[in-house]
Amino acid sequence: MRKFIIDRLSEVTEEEKSVLSGSGIDRRLYGEPPFAGDDGLIISDKRMLRAGDLITIRPNTRFTPFLMHGHNYTELMYVVSGNITHTHAGGSVTLSEGDILLLNRHIMHSVGKCGEDDIGINFILSNEFIERVLRKLDGDCPLYRFLSDSLLPKGSPSCAVYSTSGIIPIENLLESLIYSLVCEKQPLPTDILSSEVSLLFRLLARSRDRLVYEWSGSVGKGNLYEKVMSYVSDEYRTASLSELAGRLYLSHGYLSRWISQNMGKTFSELLLEQRFSAAKRLVITTDMSVSAISAAVGYENRSFFHREFVRRFGISPLAMRNASRRENGSLSEPPTRKTSG
Repeated sequence: MRKFIIDRLSEVTEEEKSVLSGSGIDRRLYGEPPFAGDDGLIISDKRMLRAGDLITIRPNTRFTPFLMHGHNYTELMYVVSGNITHTHAGGSVTLSEGDILLLNRHIMHSVGKCGEDDIGINFILSNEFIERVLRKLDGDCPLYRFLSDSLLPKGSPSCAVYSTSGIIPIENLLESLIYSLVCEKQPLPTDILSSEVSLLFRLLARSRDRLVYEWSGSVGKGNLYEKVMSYVSDEYRTASLSELAGRLYLSHGYLSRWISQNMGKTFSELLLEQRFSAAKRLVITTDMSVSAISAAVGYENRSFFHREFVRRFGISPLAMRNASRRENGSLSEPPTRKTSG
C-alpha cells in the first residue's frame, strides 16, 4: 500500500475523535434499538448501506475495543497495517498486514483495541451482493461453501482468514478500492464497486493455499470435522492427507494444522485408529489369516501390523480371536482321533 494512502487512512475520523474524548462508541450508529445488553448488538445493513446500495467500504474504528456484536450481512476486513485481533465463540485470531478476514452473518465477535497504526478496512456486503458473487464462483471451492452458508436463514457461525500479502493482483485491486474511499472526491459508482469486489472474491477463490484459518460453529456436528471422519472411515485402506486435502480444496499444511488443533490428534493417529479398529473387527468376526487382514486394512508389512496390533491391544491377533471365541463358546475343539481296538 502506498504511503500517501496509509497517511490518509491514519487520520483520525470524527467517530474516533468522539472515542478519544471519552464518549465511546455510539451504538445507535450501528444497530436498531432496543439493545439486549453487551451481547445483543446486531449491526444493521440499514444503518451501514445507503438505500439501493449493495456494498460499501469504511475504515475500522480504532482506539477502543468494539463490543461483542453480530451483523445481518457478510463482512470482509482487510488489514492495511499493524495487527487487529478478533474474538469469537471458538477463540481469537490476530490479523496482520495483508490478511483478509471473512465473517458470515451468523457469527458474533468482538474486536480488540487498535492503536494508531493498526489500520483495517471493512467491506459491508449485502445478501443480494453475495448472491451475485456466488453465481461466478466454482461450487466446489471452500469460499463458495462459506458464502452460501452465510445466506442460510439459520446457518452456522463461521469465519475464515486468507493471507494475501505478496499476491500482486489482490494487493493492487485492494489499493485501488481503498484509494477510491479515501482520496477521490466522488465515491466509486455502485456498479463499478460491485464489479471490483466480485473480482476480489474470484481471486480469493483461486488462492486456496492462502486460506490459513477457518472456524465454524458446526465443527463436531458436521462440516469439516464430519468430512475428515467420513473420509478416514470410508477410505482408511488407501487414505492419505494429501488426497483428502485435494478433495476439500485445502492446502496440505492448513488441513494438517486444522485436524491437530480441532480434533486433538494428527491425521496419522486418526488413520491408525481406524485401521486397527477395522483389523480388530476382522480378527473377531472372520476366519481371515493375519496376513490377509493386514493387507485388507492397508499394511503390506505384516511384521509392522503384528507389532502395532500387540502394542495397541496387548495381545496378538490370533490370541484375540481364540479368546473371543472361547468367551462366546464357539472355539472348536480339535477332532478326536479314532483308535483301532
